Amino acid sequence: MFPVIHTTLDPQALSMEVKRRYNVDGKITCQLIYRGTNDFYHIKTSGNDMALRVAKADFRPLSEYNYELQFTRHLAAAGCRVPASVMAKDGSLCFGVEAPDGLRAIALMDWLQGAPFDKTLNEMDAYALGIALAQVHAAGKTFVPSSRRVFDNKAFLRARLPDLYEVAPKERDFFAHAASIILGEYEKLPLEKLPRGPCHGDFQYANLWKLTDGSIAIVDFDQCGDGYLAEDIQTFVWRIDMDVRREEVNRAFYSGYESIRPLLGVELDHGPFFRASRALVLACAFAYLINRIGPISGIDMDVTCHIELISRHLSAARLA
Repeated sequence: MFPVIHTTLDPQALSMEVKRRYNVDGKITCQLIYRGTNDFYHIKTSGNDMALRVAKADFRPLSEYNYELQFTRHLAAAGCRVPASVMAKDGSLCFGVEAPDGLRAIALMDWLQGAPFDKTLNEMDAYALGIALAQVHAAGKTFVPSSRRVFDNKAFLRARLPDLYEVAPKERDFFAHAASIILGEYEKLPLEKLPRGPCHGDFQYANLWKLTDGSIAIVDFDQCGDGYLAEDIQTFVWRIDMDVRREEVNRAFYSGYESIRPLLGVELDHGPFFRASRALVLACAFAYLINRIGPISGIDMDVTCHIELISRHLSAARLA
């Protein structure tokens, strides 16, 4: 069999699995609606719409998905609009199937009707989104998962820097030097002073939706885990840096966030560092994904912007 990186599962077979594993009534239809790092299917039953997520192959053990799926259920119970996971007949929140590319973790989730924000978002939008992230962090204080998962950019960088070097060989020296600074700085963080808790991990505008009822929903908890709350903030700021490029939008986001949870001085002090780290992390992520799902819409592997952001924020952090 010829090697594959990413396969598409048969919707009819998935319908049968959903029917067998979940408490659903009547006829089920299943349609592929998005193919990417994770694939999504629209599940329709006689009385409900749901989303079925098929995770990329062998991304993490099935047991580690429980953190994310338990977290979305916890947030939904706290009043956050999220695609909460649906419990199967046996009490599980996900299952796995063997595909040609490896084990695919599958979870059924609540359906949300709306559309993601885009780079036309304004200061009023950003203020509301800042509130939404602060509410996630506040709700996370009472979250007790069955097993811990860490939002760990240090480990990600160490694993994915070779992918970046392969995609951008001419810029290898720059990225290697930046990585050395950033990884070294992680070792110096004042661990006892920087607040930690459950983080979304990728709170950028494409993962934030305006629903048809006007409320804001948060999707794609694929990268969530226990981490620095101040670092989670920079996942939003990075995307604004990347293709909105209006600092007033970032300021509005901070204002919204701090209306719920004022930031400590130590968190503000480390903002530029976490901002630089996020830029390097995403450069590595794009390099890793380029041969799995192809170029990401609006972002290609012209590394000029990544280099500019890393340089600017390392300088602001007085690390360059």
